Amino acid sequence: MAFSSPFMAKSPLHEHEAGHVEEKKEPKPKQEMDQATKDSLQKKACGRGKPFYSSKHGKYVECEDGVLTNTPTNTSTYEKI
Repeated sequence: MAFSSPFMAKSPLHEHEAGHVEEKKEPKPKQEMDQATKDSLQKKACGRGKPFYSSKHGKYVECEDGVLTNTPTNTSTYEKI
């Protein structure tokens, strides 16, 4: 079957006609950090005396609040380590 544009070849209607439908992949659930890791990161922030961003865990860490679940509004004060 010839299409008038390359976009029509990717049409959902065309997939049903051809008899093959891609399965939708569900996103993987995020793994929670264990409490020992959170405590360790918080102690590191307290020892440094300033908040930081853990590249390994992808989390922002503060001394008072520990590991933050949401990204802070002003991330310029967080050093990436």
